[in-house]
Amino acid sequence: MESVDGEKDGVYRCSLGGLSAEGLFPDYVKEIILIDENYPDLKVPQYRMTVKKGRLNGKAVALESWNRVVVIMNYVNDELHGKYTAFYSTGELKLEANFVKGKQNGKATEYHRNGKVMKILFYKNGKLEGKMKSYCENGKLYATQNFHNDELVGFVECANGKRGLQNIECGCE
Repeated sequence: MESVDGEKDGVYRCSLGGLSAEGLFPDYVKEIILIDENYPDLKVPQYRMTVKKGRLNGKAVALESWNRVVVIMNYVNDELHGKYTAFYSTGELKLEANFVKGKQNGKATEYHRNGKVMKILFYKNGKLEGKMKSYCENGKLYATQNFHNDELVGFVECANGKRGLQNIECGCE
């Protein structure tokens, strides 16, 4: 397996279609750069992933056109594991989450573009579990929901006193 330009520089450059899940990468591959298929001639990276011992291990980043980082994540033996951070295309923090062996686990926090918390959620083995709180752009709580095994349990509780099923409109003031 060689890089697209034919050099064995420890970097494997390919489009998404050129990435195979068959077996391990050769020992000399230390990084994978997936080229954005919208800009194949310019070789604009879409993902940069660290390879150790033939597998995705270590830091990986997803990039928007022209190398703007939109996601920072970590892999252990080809599975997402550890802190996961996403950003809006303009650079503001969008999401902080955690993965264990490829599944989302623990607290996740979503943010509005202005930096205030949008949602606080909890996951267990990739499924919503526990209380989810939703906030308006001004930071005011507007809804609370409880989940078990990815299913809504009970009613949506709105800060304005309304209660209802999951599609109830609580609204921000």
